[in-house]
Amino acid sequence: MKRLLTLAISGLTVLTAASAHADLQAGIDAYNKQDYTTAFNEFMLLAKSGDAGAQLQLGLMYDNGRGKDQDHDQAFYWYKQSANNGNAHAQFNVAEMMALGQGTAQDHSQALKWYTRAAESGFPEAQYKLGLALSSDDRGKQDLIEAYKWLTLSGIQQVEGADAAIELLDNLKIRMSSAEILEAKKRAVQWKNLFSIKQHNQMLKI
Repeated sequence: MKRLLTLAISGLTVLTAASAHADLQAGIDAYNKQDYTTAFNEFMLLAKSGDAGAQLQLGLMYDNGRGKDQDHDQAFYWYKQSANNGNAHAQFNVAEMMALGQGTAQDHSQALKWYTRAAESGFPEAQYKLGLALSSDDRGKQDLIEAYKWLTLSGIQQVEGADAAIELLDNLKIRMSSAEILEAKKRAVQWKNLFSIKQHNQMLKI
């Protein structure tokens, strides 16, 4: 399964050191020129220093075989480092690899926890996968109200999988009472409002 390599600066951890920012930009520029060896080396330097964005990019390069031979074990290692440092995209990739048993032992329980962390961080694909998992009775994790909440949040974003989330919502409506649907919608609005406040507060810290 190929995971998308995202190299937009806006999606990376904010860097306070000008030199680190320059190194990251150098890696991005090199990648866009298909100079994968230079990009890999630039990301590695930052990743080793603990930068979550660079750790994600390094994981993606290992995952997709860019700059180095494809290595899922190394991809998972760097995703996990980035995920522990709060990167939502990395948290989602950790969940995906755990669910598949790719680069690590298969562990659906841990995968669900990482989907949850990524969903709480606002990653729409994780919100969809979490909603999908909670809408099923597999492994006793079913929670239709929470499933409806996360699928609603995923579906309102213009991303891949939005149509699938909306279709699943239609199926859930048949299985839920009006009161349950109302509660799910209420939770979705509450989460969206709190998330907006968190984003605003983070911007004030920059």
